[in-house]
Amino acid sequence: DGYTYGPLNNAVSDSFGMAEQLRNSNFEVIHLTDVNFSSFMSAIRDFKNRIKLMGPSSTALFYYAGHAVEIDGINYLNPINSELKSKYDLDLNAINMNLVMSALDQHIQSVKIVILDACRNNPFKTFVRSPSVGLANMNGPSGTIISYSTSPGQVSTDGEVNGYGIYTGNLISSMLVPNRSI
Repeated sequence: DGYTYGPLNNAVSDSFGMAEQLRNSNFEVIHLTDVNFSSFMSAIRDFKNRIKLMGPSSTALFYYAGHAVEIDGINYLNPINSELKSKYDLDLNAINMNLVMSALDQHIQSVKIVILDACRNNPFKTFVRSPSVGLANMNGPSGTIISYSTSPGQVSTDGEVNGYGIYTGNLISSMLVPNRSI
């Protein structure tokens, strides 16, 4: 929520709700909020190391709520201190989703799940000349399920459901239904 540019209303509460639901579903959870670039990169390394320790038949899940941007077909997750004045700042100040996909691909042969509640308007419009909005469609490694808060290239609706953003609130409600498959 604590972005320097474009603060959000629901990202932190969404992350707490998902963390609780995932713990209740027997996932080991790494949960961080309002992270800067350095903390985000450290968390990805921790995630990758924990995946390796859990073994190749484990299910791994990556959930993100916050700002993200698509530039030249690549999705970037934006830490709260992102200073993006040109697209060349992205690799220095934002998290390339390919890093997350690589962490999932290296050690998991079972199901890999990526949930991105990040398809909002780009708060860094000053250097984006593309008419597209939202995030780009991604292809994950074999066995990967990728879920967006809206269709690729679209912007999600903002609002609340049960104290969470619309997408995550509905996702948590669906996860509470017993015996529901993904």
